[in-house]
Amino acid sequence: MRKTIVIAALLCAAPVLAQTTAPMGGRTPAAIHDGLLACLRIADGTSGRLSCYDTLIASTPKDRPPSARDVASCRFYTEQDERLSCFNDFAESIPR
Repeated sequence: MRKTIVIAALLCAAPVLAQTTAPMGGRTPAAIHDGLLACLRIADGTSGRLSCYDTLIASTPKDRPPSARDVASCRFYTEQDERLSCFNDFAESIPR
């Protein structure tokens, strides 16, 4: 009986131990939301706006980036213009 309880406790604890840290550098969704809106105040199409986005969500380019389903997926684009356009699309769709 004790073995069963120990095994059950280990099985329940495994998913908790397997969890990773918070996504996107530990930033809360509200902080990212506010940051994206702040980046929209910078002139469109400039490297300053892209730098603002990159400070929120660090870019990690991939050769074949997946289609962007959320704002965090924009970091995978290698071309700066594509990444800026992706971030702009998500930032402009945020309700103010």
